Amino acid sequence: MSVKPGQTVTLTGKTKGIAAGSKLTVQQMDKGKWTTLHASTTVNHDSSYRVRVNLTKKGTEMLRVTDGKTVSPTVTITVH
Repeated sequence: MSVKPGQTVTLTGKTKGIAAGSKLTVQQMDKGKWTTLHASTTVNHDSSYRVRVNLTKKGTEMLRVTDGKTVSPTVTITVH
């Protein structure tokens, strides 16, 4: 997936084993370490989630969604 700087990306998915109402946060790979962004959401009653992230820096961004102990697969986005 590729976007322009400043464009909002929506991450969606379904969870397994995470209770409805649990907080999920978005993490970004930065210099070899996962850092937490200011984007968060909660798990819906049907185990789904949806969170929007605004990407401003050009380059390749690696993102994932986590509840602290469980993490989603990594999504790679090119910002150009």
